[in-house]
Amino acid sequence: MAIKESAFFCVICQCKEINKSAEEYCPQCEEALCGDCRDNHKISRLLKSHQTIFVDKYNKLPSFTKQISHNCEEHDCILDFYCKFHDSLCCKCCLISSHNGCKETIFIENFLAPSSRYQSAALDNVEKVLNDLEE
Repeated sequence: MAIKESAFFCVICQCKEINKSAEEYCPQCEEALCGDCRDNHKISRLLKSHQTIFVDKYNKLPSFTKQISHNCEEHDCILDFYCKFHDSLCCKCCLISSHNGCKETIFIENFLAPSSRYQSAALDNVEKVLNDLEE
């Protein structure tokens, strides 16, 4: 999700009514963080697996990439699973409510692994377009 204008400041500090410049951005949390809050973010048991990126690198990303959300629009949970049958990402709630009969639902980290035997038609198309562009 794109950083809002005000998010060039640390989101957590702004909640405390402090304007502190953001140094990094967490795509999973969709929040900009100052150095102190980033350090706390990295040691938190629930958040330490999140990979932050520097704000200047985030700003160089194409706008369509910034619009990608890591959260399910319906349940506001993290999109952790991939359903091969529906060729779609889903959260744990979607998995139970809409994909419980699907035979090929996998944890997304397994889907993205280079040695994965799972691959969607959409990903094949993206790879083909990128290869064509490269040539």
